[in-house]
Amino acid sequence: MRRDHGRDGRAARRRFGRARLLAPALVLAVLAALPATESAFVATTDGTATLTSASAFKTYPQSMTGDAAQLYHRLDEAPAATAPTNAADSSGFARTGRYGDATDGASTHYPFDDGAGSAARDVSGAANAGTIAGGATWGAGMRGGALNLNGSGQFVTSAGPAVNTAASFSVAAWVRLTAATTGHYTVVSQDGASISGFFLQYQKSNDEWAFQMRSSDSSAATFVEAQTPAQSPVGRWVHLAGVYDATAATARLYVNGTLADSRNSAVGWASAGPLVVGGARWNGNRSDLMTGQVDDVRTYRRALTGPEIGMLVGPATWWDFDAVSTTVADASGNGNPGAATSLTYTGGEGVFNGTSSSVAGAQPAVHTDRSFSVAASVRLTGTSGLRYVVSQPGTTTNAFTLGHNGTSWQFTMTGADTAAPATVTVSATTAASTALTHLVAVYNAQAAEMRLFVNGRLEKVAAAPAAWDAGGGLTAGRARTSSSTFGGYLAGNIGDLRVYDRVLSSADALDLALAPLARWDMDERGAVAADGTGNGNGATRAGATSWSSASHHGGALELAGTTGYAATASNVLDTSASYSVSAWAYLTATGAGNRTVISQDGASRSAFFLQHYGAEGMNHWAFQVLPSEVATGIVLFSTNPVSTYRWTHLVAVYDDAADTTRLYVDGVLQGSAAVTADRATTGRPTVIGAGIYDGDRTDYFPGKLDEIAAYQRVLTQADVTALYEQAPDMWLDADENAGTVLGDRSGHTNSGTMSGTGATWTGAGSGVFGTTGIAFDGASGQVVTSAPTVRTDTDLTVSAWVRLGAKGATRGAVSQNGTAVHGFFLGYDGTADRWAFRMQASDSTASAQSSATGTASPPLDTWTHLTGVYDDTADVLRLYVNGALQGSAAHTTDWHATGATVLGYARWSSAPAYRWSGRVDEVRTYGRALRDEEVKTLHAMSNPAQVPQNVHLPALTAGVPGALQGAQQGQQASTAVAFGGAGVAWNPQSYASPAAATIEAWFRVSPGAGGTLAAFSTDPASMTTTADRLLYVDSGGRLTFGVAPGGTRTTIRTDEAVDDGDWHHVAASYGTAGMKLAVDGVLRKTGAATSALAATGYWRWGGANLALWPNRPVSDHLTGTLDEAAIFSTQLNDQQIARHYAANH
Repeated sequence: MRRDHGRDGRAARRRFGRARLLAPALVLAVLAALPATESAFVATTDGTATLTSASAFKTYPQSMTGDAAQLYHRLDEAPAATAPTNAADSSGFARTGRYGDATDGASTHYPFDDGAGSAARDVSGAANAGTIAGGATWGAGMRGGALNLNGSGQFVTSAGPAVNTAASFSVAAWVRLTAATTGHYTVVSQDGASISGFFLQYQKSNDEWAFQMRSSDSSAATFVEAQTPAQSPVGRWVHLAGVYDATAATARLYVNGTLADSRNSAVGWASAGPLVVGGARWNGNRSDLMTGQVDDVRTYRRALTGPEIGMLVGPATWWDFDAVSTTVADASGNGNPGAATSLTYTGGEGVFNGTSSSVAGAQPAVHTDRSFSVAASVRLTGTSGLRYVVSQPGTTTNAFTLGHNGTSWQFTMTGADTAAPATVTVSATTAASTALTHLVAVYNAQAAEMRLFVNGRLEKVAAAPAAWDAGGGLTAGRARTSSSTFGGYLAGNIGDLRVYDRVLSSADALDLALAPLARWDMDERGAVAADGTGNGNGATRAGATSWSSASHHGGALELAGTTGYAATASNVLDTSASYSVSAWAYLTATGAGNRTVISQDGASRSAFFLQHYGAEGMNHWAFQVLPSEVATGIVLFSTNPVSTYRWTHLVAVYDDAADTTRLYVDGVLQGSAAVTADRATTGRPTVIGAGIYDGDRTDYFPGKLDEIAAYQRVLTQADVTALYEQAPDMWLDADENAGTVLGDRSGHTNSGTMSGTGATWTGAGSGVFGTTGIAFDGASGQVVTSAPTVRTDTDLTVSAWVRLGAKGATRGAVSQNGTAVHGFFLGYDGTADRWAFRMQASDSTASAQSSATGTASPPLDTWTHLTGVYDDTADVLRLYVNGALQGSAAHTTDWHATGATVLGYARWSSAPAYRWSGRVDEVRTYGRALRDEEVKTLHAMSNPAQVPQNVHLPALTAGVPGALQGAQQGQQASTAVAFGGAGVAWNPQSYASPAAATIEAWFRVSPGAGGTLAAFSTDPASMTTTADRLLYVDSGGRLTFGVAPGGTRTTIRTDEAVDDGDWHHVAASYGTAGMKLAVDGVLRKTGAATSALAATGYWRWGGANLALWPNRPVSDHLTGTLDEAAIFSTQLNDQQIARHYAANH
């Protein structure tokens, strides 16, 4: 599923005009001529214009006859550091609302993950987008993408100031300088008229990081500067944070999450210019331009604490057990050390004796009523009884525990801090044993879901109980068993324990388990292939190389095979110890000679080569290890010859303890060889795409390389399998919307070709995710691959989103051709009126058929996710519908269908049959049997109620650009709330099937942003439940309003885009007059529907489940700012809406 939805011809789209700020006298004149209106709605300010004082404004009543609001949230709450907090109701009915997140978050946030264009998106929701000057380029960063700056006219300026530098504020960023020769290099600043209001920078004259503020807008003014000792950070990623605490009159500088310096001085003055990334202002000129990369820039309108800054850097708590001490240090920098009791140490691990050993943290690691993750490396010495690796206790019980019950690894959460709380336990299928094991437990608050990973593999998913916030210190080695006792003491070792205040993904869990020293994802566009681990092992391109978007995953490094390669500055691996390397390789030429995927230089010969071996008439993948500079290489070959023009997964392992090498191809062990190679190559580069032999760079690789990693450890078969199984064998997302070729996103070149008049593109906005899909008329037309994408005589999985257009006959959505019949069939069984996954016993119409069928009659014209699994080991077929197992059937005799994988029909009697009627989208095949949890994940990945990191919502105070003020009430302290793509607000008052309603609000979103403004949902806060009466900014930046009477979705949307960074007024209604959508006081669209879904539910803001609604935005959560949100139990007429807008504009 692609999330880079097309922008629907954005450059040519119409937009609403900018809302103007009327002068106060004109506002008063307009108001005086109008009757008292409902809202005390608001006017805008650009940060320089201000509205007059409260005494100059007449106080208008909250309502007039017929306009009374059912709910009215002005969103004027003071920023709060705890969540949830209340949202006052000004309707007069005292129906207080709730925020799902604290309202003290980032006021501007540039992740720099845009990847293209000349604008940096602000994901805080404050719509303070950055404009990129000087042709700065995009590249890979510390976290996803980054901005590359060359020090010559390249920088970023925001639309308006991000903070008030006369008050408390914080600024943070990841930075990697690539040059620092003389002068200053400013990472972030904010313009005044003459100088910057603050400078977060590197000063070459003193070789120090500094956070500087001056007492006035003059270069001659006195200044305060927090600074580091002399250091040389060039070439390394560093996290910087500057904090000005106006109350304490203190400036603080943090480096990599640790306080570096603090200086006392009251110097703040208000710089009213834009935020600047990569430069500063000095004597009225742009200056101090930096050379390097910047990532994840954030500002806050408050003074962040040390622990909060530490959380921006990494884990909330990190105990690595490296130092032998009675205190376990917190390597996260967040100040949460652990007091050790009866703990001993060995080899960088804490040894827990099973009777009395424990570690007690100084404070909680996370708020357990918010999303969190726990990762631990454990080596048990005993497996009897219920034992705990880690917990966070309350006063009576634990909010969570991670441990084992003597048989299985377990992650448990409780619903309350009571003696007998509701409890949910997730048990792994992998048995607890004395082998070194890596565990990751994840609680996703938005999805109310628990997940448990063992050695990087997802083992189990379960619905979580009600969450509560445990205030006890993080605890290792035991858990609370009552209000006065602890128990379940661990017998074993803990080597690494990390706790995060966010949701870790499957990829994160695998990465933590395997712990690569370097990982080159090849997703950038610059001169260096970035190291995604943050260890600074970037590989610099040389010779004939380029970047390719046609890759296994994301981007790839393309090499000509003549001179191109990429090399690190020094060795990544200690080749005298155990190590492993992995890569995805796409070879375009064979023949005489060798072609190296990855190697590490020696003085004259590489220590190892993972390569295609073409010498001596061979044509195989090979792992070659050279025990010395002069020794002959010991080569281990793949079993089968190499095929060109296909992505192949390779893993090479050197096991120093066993003096053995191993080679894996596509997850399968090819063999092992005896090797003694205690040869160090310290200081020599690790090289991608070539090797060195007799002093010459050689063995250049022709083709593409992707997802390369180096590990200082032995990867096991399970590790290799986990790496390989991340990718499907075919993935047709059907997003092209032109031509006849459907590209294979898996990287395996299994593209499909569309033919026949009965197969057409659905058109933009008509696919399952608002992009495109394929429509079939049930009579002709198909999409066919050039070869089979999976073998049908062994494990396989096929999944697709389908929308059935007609019944009356059996219809195949996806199949694979044999000669006479299909090898598998996924679609609709017209006889049984059920979804079905079928396979034949042989390539004959007379053969026995096995069919796993669904449990209910499929709905027409409704997107449904189908997954069929053939488990050859268990001899069973399984059918999953929308992620849930619905049917199974025995299948004991199999055969391989050697024909194409097909969309639109299934072969029968040697001809196309069972023609599909309806739409098909997002088709994947796998050459393995997905497990239940993987199918659930696949469905959730394809149809997410998005569950981003749980972040705080920034409140915007009047006087700052983006904050509305209460014009009628003269409330100069009025605020708006910016939703940063994660938060939800709701009203806990339930309503039974409102017959009519009007949704009204002021909103602002940046170009490319969007999400839910308001909705009516069957659950007040969950993102997984049914939502209706939806008002959202769609993938094309337009306002869409939708209702679903009788379950049939009906929508109307504006022609113009509203994602222009300006404030707009919206009123969306339904009732006897039909559907209406008004923007800025003018009726824009109407619809025929007079009712909505019959259900009891709750009104909410900032997020709702938009699955299957048209033109779904990138996130269901709003990235934008809301103010003055109101719900009316009647359908306001056009004149009322116009008055509401005019009185406040």
